[in-house]
Amino acid sequence: MDLFVSSCFVYIHKADADIFRLSLDITQVPAQQVVYIESTPIFIEIAAGLGISSILHTNHTSTCMQLNAYGFQYNEKATA
Repeated sequence: MDLFVSSCFVYIHKADADIFRLSLDITQVPAQQVVYIESTPIFIEIAAGLGISSILHTNHTSTCMQLNAYGFQYNEKATA
């Protein structure tokens, strides 16, 4: 994770697409180069509407497998 944007500091709620736009502006990274991990489906939909690839987190194993599909290599033994 490169950064996080906390709604209480920027006064924009996460359900508002503007918090995603602000995050993209801060990082100066195109939406197409971002993978957003979230456990709330509506936030995934909002991010997708902005062109942000997203992973709906349901459990550790599933999220790791989806990250691998995006090219992120996760080695369970390296973190144990």
